[in-house]
Amino acid sequence: MAYIIRYVQNDHGLPLGLTLQNSDSSAFNLAGYSLAINAQFANTSGLKFTGSLTIDGAAAGQCHYTPQATDFNEPGNYNVQVVATQGSAQVTWNDIVVMVEPAVPTF
Repeated sequence: MAYIIRYVQNDHGLPLGLTLQNSDSSAFNLAGYSLAINAQFANTSGLKFTGSLTIDGAAAGQCHYTPQATDFNEPGNYNVQVVATQGSAQVTWNDIVVMVEPAVPTF
């Protein structure tokens, strides 16, 4: 499951939907899991932001993250991980890239 999501600099508040999958492309059942997002501006160290995702359809692996105003405020590529945790079990998806295009200047 490789995701490439296009976004515009400074956009926020509109949920970014994801469908998490097993390695065989079937839906990962999110029942009982909590979800976290970690985002890193490409080619830098450290995290740009972290947050929680909301599960929309557990059996279908559907969830979303609602970006905050400062999350995608710089144009460029962001490497994103989603981490699902249930008790001592942890599953990570790290093949998500958010491509943030520069906002057009306002006049």
